[in-house]
Amino acid sequence: LSMTQSPDGTIWLGLDQGIEKLKPGRLITIYKEPEVDLGAVYTAALFKRVLYVGTNKGVFHYQQDTLTQKFHYQGFIDKSQGQVWELREYEGQLYCGHTRGTFIIRDNRLIPVSTASGGYCMKEFRCGTRECLIQGTYSPLVIYDKLNDTWVYRNQVFGFQEPARFIQPDHLGNLWAAHVVQGLYKLRLSDHADTVKSIESFGLKDGLPTEYNLKLFSLHNRLVITTGQELFTWDDLSQKIIPYAALNEGVGEFRDATHITDAGKERFWFIRKNEVRLFSIKDHMVQTEASLFLPAYALSLMDKYENLIQIDENQ
Repeated sequence: LSMTQSPDGTIWLGLDQGIEKLKPGRLITIYKEPEVDLGAVYTAALFKRVLYVGTNKGVFHYQQDTLTQKFHYQGFIDKSQGQVWELREYEGQLYCGHTRGTFIIRDNRLIPVSTASGGYCMKEFRCGTRECLIQGTYSPLVIYDKLNDTWVYRNQVFGFQEPARFIQPDHLGNLWAAHVVQGLYKLRLSDHADTVKSIESFGLKDGLPTEYNLKLFSLHNRLVITTGQELFTWDDLSQKIIPYAALNEGVGEFRDATHITDAGKERFWFIRKNEVRLFSIKDHMVQTEASLFLPAYALSLMDKYENLIQIDENQ
């Protein structure tokens, strides 16, 4: 509601539920490369002391200094041109979800893994009696199996051809999928994970305040649906989507968060349009650990693609 800065550089914020004190420079470091157009940043991953940054232009990389822990720009990954959706490490390999498919980044080269366009997100999933990875793309869901410590393409999943930007397995074996624009689905896959056995769709008729730009997350193994207005979850007993009352009350004004990131150690980043806040959530207790008011740093997040990536325990 209001903002002022004291002589020592401290920023004081007037909020709906009190005041907040921020110390610029302690929580954030900004990297700007002269004469380098990174584009819009969508994702990042720290892998073997190299920070890989995925943008709408491709993949860029920074070397981490072992003494100062700062990052130094190294350049553009050759042949990575195009939209990058996800960079994620799985068991010693760095995977890149790209508009042209999915790749492993190794020795600053892209090695093809899948040609399914638009690798939005990968999740661990139970395929019958063994673990696999499942991925949402521009059209089909894709399954990966492990071969010699590397996840390799196995099959597409037939029966669901929607662009699923967010997918989230639940503890009951269902797969939830949020359409890139409009729609939310609960899927049941076959034991081999090659076909969809059942599909149930959810929207305004089920109590959600909107059907657009829904996102899915897991918080302590419980499904969380962000709507930009209020947080929702799935109730096993009533078999309905309901407001997540305890979490909405605990995070206060951040109930309208559009994105949630797991920061480890029972901590979670919640993202709103102009602010991000780190909450400790354990034993049904919610406490604020840190906040960033982005305009104070002349920063903004891309509308509908807000994101925050935890690259290690401290960053």
